[in-house]
Amino acid sequence: MEQRTPSPTRRGTLAAPDTVPRPKHVSGSEFRSGDLGKGRTAVLQDLQHIPVVSFEYFKEAILPELPNINIAAIRNSLIESSLWSEADGWAHFHPQQSEDFVPKQNPRPEPSKDSRPEEDIFEGLLRIFDGVIKAARQVAPQLLPTLDLVVKPSKSPSSRRNNSSRPDAYLLMNQRKSTPVDPTGGQDSWDDIAVSFEFKKGSSDADHIDNQQKILWNLHNVMREDPCRRSTFGVTIENTEVRLWFTCRAAMDVDDLTYLFCSLAFANDVELGWDPTIRRVVVDNEIQYDITFDGKDGPPSVYRTVKILADFGADALKGRGTRVFKAYDIQRSPPTEGDYVVIKDSWRDHDRLREDQIIEKVFEDIAKCNPDDPGAVIEAKKYFLTVLRAEDIMIDDKIDNTLRLFHDIDMPPDCPRHKVSPEKEPSLRLHVSSTGHVPLVPLQEEILACQNIPTVKVGDIYHKIHFRVVFAELGEPIFNLETLGDVLETLEHALKGLQLMHGAGWVHRDISAGNVLRCGRQGKIVDLEYAKALNSSGENHDVRTGTPHFMACEVEAQEYLFFQPERTYNLGRPVVADRPPFRFNTLHDLESWWWILTWVLHYFVDGVSQILPPDHDTTYQKCFPGLTLAPGTTRVHVLLTMVRKEPLPTPFHSTAEWVEDMRAALVECYRAAEKSSVVGIDTKGKKRGGGCDT
Repeated sequence: MEQRTPSPTRRGTLAAPDTVPRPKHVSGSEFRSGDLGKGRTAVLQDLQHIPVVSFEYFKEAILPELPNINIAAIRNSLIESSLWSEADGWAHFHPQQSEDFVPKQNPRPEPSKDSRPEEDIFEGLLRIFDGVIKAARQVAPQLLPTLDLVVKPSKSPSSRRNNSSRPDAYLLMNQRKSTPVDPTGGQDSWDDIAVSFEFKKGSSDADHIDNQQKILWNLHNVMREDPCRRSTFGVTIENTEVRLWFTCRAAMDVDDLTYLFCSLAFANDVELGWDPTIRRVVVDNEIQYDITFDGKDGPPSVYRTVKILADFGADALKGRGTRVFKAYDIQRSPPTEGDYVVIKDSWRDHDRLREDQIIEKVFEDIAKCNPDDPGAVIEAKKYFLTVLRAEDIMIDDKIDNTLRLFHDIDMPPDCPRHKVSPEKEPSLRLHVSSTGHVPLVPLQEEILACQNIPTVKVGDIYHKIHFRVVFAELGEPIFNLETLGDVLETLEHALKGLQLMHGAGWVHRDISAGNVLRCGRQGKIVDLEYAKALNSSGENHDVRTGTPHFMACEVEAQEYLFFQPERTYNLGRPVVADRPPFRFNTLHDLESWWWILTWVLHYFVDGVSQILPPDHDTTYQKCFPGLTLAPGTTRVHVLLTMVRKEPLPTPFHSTAEWVEDMRAALVECYRAAEKSSVVGIDTKGKKRGGGCDT
């Protein structure tokens, strides 16, 4: 059966202390359709706004540090070689002017007045680049350029994701980063492109928007396709206007152009955004990666990947950029089955703990809550992945973070924000989607807008730290399991893990079908990045990705839906208590677990008869309605409705009765907990105000 994407729903107007979940368009079905136009639209819809800074800030904080070069001396060299003059500008941009060109009205040549095709006009940029580099080497002969400018607007660089976009030009590493897996006939590779360019000889709004859409897709393609990249650059030109672009995991006169070309052309690969701790290799004609751990928290070692398990987290231009690999320590080559591990590569918010640190704190709190039971932590570890090693990435003896990519200079707080313009029309060209179980999310921006999501200031940048964690176990998500018994046993183990977390005063906050794995005969809970101690405090972060199929109704609505305020009287008049600010609690984790059970019943079919009852698909759509769910509503009516076994295959009926018992108990717990105007959780995993055990 096809999985359908549920719709986001109404959000409460109260400020929420917790991080608010928000789905991303790049996780939606239209992005995954492979249509290039729809893909660009999804990327731009997620960005919404981007900060605009001055060229002076861009030089100081973003461009690679310029080698010891005298820009004025280079300018004089350009004048002496007749490449540039004060009166006429760049010699190679002298155009074939159109008939209405009047010299006195146009003291400097402009591409918009040139009758030649754009490709011919901007080919002059190649000679300008070569002239600037030649002049720079005359001033500083010890410098060697690392980049070459290539102008091939009609050819697409090679891409493993079938990305058919064609940048008008690009700066290409002359020491290639790509690996020759298959003959490409001399075709350049996106793996070697440090800076992409888009040109327009006009300067209309349509020209600006078209360049913007294309350059952002170029940046997105580099960041999602190449695990070796930390950041990348772009340049757009409309007539005589030049705009510089930069992305990481967080979002001109002659001297300026000379500075730009020199700072890029003489930069090393790290300054241009490559990660020196991960290297592309070819194994059995397949591209793999060697990932180096520096030994700060253990002996130095190199792991070689054999498969990408998931990389959909790298699809968004801003965010965690998570990739998950199956790998082995090359010291154990050739590996046996027991040598394989899982490596998670991601970028966390700078003020959050690393996932292994969160897991360790959960275990510490479990031990504190069970002082008389020395085996409590040993029991708990059965339900979570085993961390073999973890570290923040170090580059040149410094932690790799997005602020460092800004030369440790924060963005000006008052810089304006530029609204990006998504494409409206689909394309006939295709791109290849990502790997792994993608959270099912809605797409329509108008539905997101009606949610009234409390969020941070548009365009704010929250810096992130690059880290990796090595886990011992390779597991299968429950949607890959073949028997209902295995699924239910795995979920039973996950429930035990949740009970231990809750008893220690923690909530997971992202329980989903993709975050419950079966490792051998043991079920385990994974992805604790958003786990939080119930008594913790801190400022709200930017909205995070949720998994709406499995999201608790109150989390969808960002308010208590079973709240029954106490009625008091003041001078004979009734006074109703205000709703308390919403916070995530243990019941929300349990409801997510219940939604997984419900999804299992309606997603899987009986492997023997494979005959579906008449109402099966209709019932699935009611439980997981996708975009058919009206804006401003939640699925709470499903939670309040008895689970019917008639629409399910006969072998599932006994399980459906159990799921119904769980639903009824969950609703009773909600109502009991929210009788009071004070809703909370104590450290024993009970809700205050009536409460019930988890």
